[in-house]
Amino acid sequence: TVDATGAATLTVPLANLTLTKYAAGLAVVAGNGTGSAGPSMAATVEIKDYCVPLFGPSDVQWMGDADGRPGFVAGKIQFQRAESEKSLTHYNVYWHTAAGQGDLVGKVPADGFSRPQCEVDCHLLDINVSGTTYTFHRGAYDNEELAKIHFSGPALMTITSFRTEKYYDFLEVGDRQLSGTKLALPMNLKLPSGLHTITWSSDRSEVEEGWTFHLTQTGTTADFEVPSMQPPSMELQVTAAFEETEGAVNAYGTLKDFDASVMVPSPALVARNLSFIDENVQEKMIKGRIEFFPPSMGADAVTFYHVYFADVAGLAQWAELSWTLEAPKKASEMLQIDLDLELPSAAVSIVAVSGNAHGEGAKTQIPLRDIVRSAPANASFSGDSDPVADQVRGDLTIVPAPVPTGITSYAVYLGNGTQKDELLGQIPPSFEDISFSFHIRLEPYQRSLIIVSTYDDFEMEEGVIVNFEDLVDDSTFFLLGTRGRSLGGSEPAESPVEPWLRTPAMGWDERQLLWTEAPVASRRGRSHAQAPHIMSSLLLPLDSADKPPAPSAELRRALRSALAEVLKVSLEQTSLTQGERLRCQQATAKTAQVLGKSRLQQPDERSCLLVNFHVVPDAQKALHPKLTQDFLDRIEAKVIRWHQGSTRQLDAALKHHLESLAPGTGGAMVSEPQQMAPKERRRAGRGLAISKEDGVVLTTEEREETSEEPGYILVAVSIGAFLGALTVLFAARRGAFGAASVKRSSSSPSPTAEPDAVDPVTPADVSVQLSEGQQG
Repeated sequence: TVDATGAATLTVPLANLTLTKYAAGLAVVAGNGTGSAGPSMAATVEIKDYCVPLFGPSDVQWMGDADGRPGFVAGKIQFQRAESEKSLTHYNVYWHTAAGQGDLVGKVPADGFSRPQCEVDCHLLDINVSGTTYTFHRGAYDNEELAKIHFSGPALMTITSFRTEKYYDFLEVGDRQLSGTKLALPMNLKLPSGLHTITWSSDRSEVEEGWTFHLTQTGTTADFEVPSMQPPSMELQVTAAFEETEGAVNAYGTLKDFDASVMVPSPALVARNLSFIDENVQEKMIKGRIEFFPPSMGADAVTFYHVYFADVAGLAQWAELSWTLEAPKKASEMLQIDLDLELPSAAVSIVAVSGNAHGEGAKTQIPLRDIVRSAPANASFSGDSDPVADQVRGDLTIVPAPVPTGITSYAVYLGNGTQKDELLGQIPPSFEDISFSFHIRLEPYQRSLIIVSTYDDFEMEEGVIVNFEDLVDDSTFFLLGTRGRSLGGSEPAESPVEPWLRTPAMGWDERQLLWTEAPVASRRGRSHAQAPHIMSSLLLPLDSADKPPAPSAELRRALRSALAEVLKVSLEQTSLTQGERLRCQQATAKTAQVLGKSRLQQPDERSCLLVNFHVVPDAQKALHPKLTQDFLDRIEAKVIRWHQGSTRQLDAALKHHLESLAPGTGGAMVSEPQQMAPKERRRAGRGLAISKEDGVVLTTEEREETSEEPGYILVAVSIGAFLGALTVLFAARRGAFGAASVKRSSSSPSPTAEPDAVDPVTPADVSVQLSEGQQG
């Protein structure tokens, strides 16, 4: 807002103004004490962002003259795009003469191209460049490494060696995380157009031999068509530009005239759209048709085409695999060669050469791909370990295909008999048996698993079919959904709206599943990266075995409220992922494995409530890695104190919130917490320390919170094989205390109403002056 001073011209300085995506100009309206004039009374001016391109083009190449007349040229130039096109909108193409820059010939748009750029621990990587292929290698690596490689697609990522600690140290490519030592190599990953990031991350323990991959970009060059003409010069200039501002770096290329009366076909007269697809899926056998067209321009300068199989050096070694075809009169006529033969072991490409009376000239070639299709050899299912109706948990073991060449993944589907229905996941190939774990809800007709091989350009329909049964156990009194069934197959009795409100009698050694929430996969069964969170388990002895509290929504909310109160987080930051009820005497042995020593020293006939819970950062902290990590460390320190037995505040909060639902509840025990999700980088000096006054605190400069309970806690680094093995053993057993887990894996302002009484004064003119020293 600018005050009216009576001056003929008013000036509004604009500094560090960020333009919105669709902003095209500025509008100025007049106003007084009763309001401002409407948009129709505004004076407007177009505003243009000023930016100088940081990078420019290079290596301009003339791709050959398609016009056989002397003194005339027609064809295209090809040049390397700028290293990054973030600061430019297009390229200008000019004629270039001895006097300098000539007339503008045309423009080529930028498409957002960006060469691979590395950040963070890039000095640890060996990076080599050969043409458009970048090779990234990390040998025997160390703990807590992190590197990010940003680039644009389309691109092909080829992994040639790979050995990392399974599940914990991984390469992340898009939504795929690769880890372990059993990937089927080489592995090819096709990346589409757009910006991509490859992330390398290792955790705080266990290392391996490392990895190597090659990244080949397409779209690194741009083309510009030169129409048939008599050129004013034989040299062209290409310059990067952002709107009307050009960069300082220019690239130049020289044209060459082609005379068809005395020269072999020029590079512009190569065979067009050369292709071959192998239709024989047997290894070392090919069947199909070689197809291509004459060049779109200058085809009359070519009289024949020589087609042959070539070795790695591009040479023709097989006389029987060489053909000469007469050139057609029209550029739209296709040329074809039918094949059905055994593939020579040294043949790697198909070459087509254009020729005329003066000899053979321009040639083009394509890779010779032996297409092999091979389904998995076998598969088996461990059986359903989830007793809830229409919910299945188990492990699928896949025996790899006998010919794994070209397989990019194995796709696992839920099936209706022999028909694919829903995709559960895609698993990287391996030379050894592959294990795939899942936990899903399903429809009554989904009673089979179908495993098929997937290739770069094809997914097989045939595969391995594994039928399974949905285990239903009547001893569990909570059935997910409304389709409960009995073991005898009879129709279930009508259930209440919330079936978990039922409280059946409990046998001496029974375990009863009360609820499951987040751990169950989505309906589609797709895997996805979890948000950073703290995971732990709570064992709560109940006062009465005969009348335990019903596992209602109120009980779960009360438990969450108690956790949120003591951890000083909001209710929305807590979740209870699973609840079970079991005898405390049965729980004693289980909890002793996790706590080291159970606090239930004497036989206890009460029942216990076993709850798995998560704590996540709030929405604002989750946007900033540092705030997220500080939050997770603070919560982890607090839960460690609970795990060591300092639960006075927790017991008091549980007693308060459960007073009306479970009177007399107390004596909670908590498992050792785990931070779930890879940490970006731990800043030097951060960690858990021991303080006589504060207990477990953070050693960062900004301590967000310290414990309110004094005490001494011995903090041990839990990266040894003993604790790791113990955790895996404990998680694998269905009554174990705690949940099995994998380590880390503004509103627009409303429009102002136009006032009834306004004296609209229309500004006479408005202009914008931008300093060339500033960039927007």
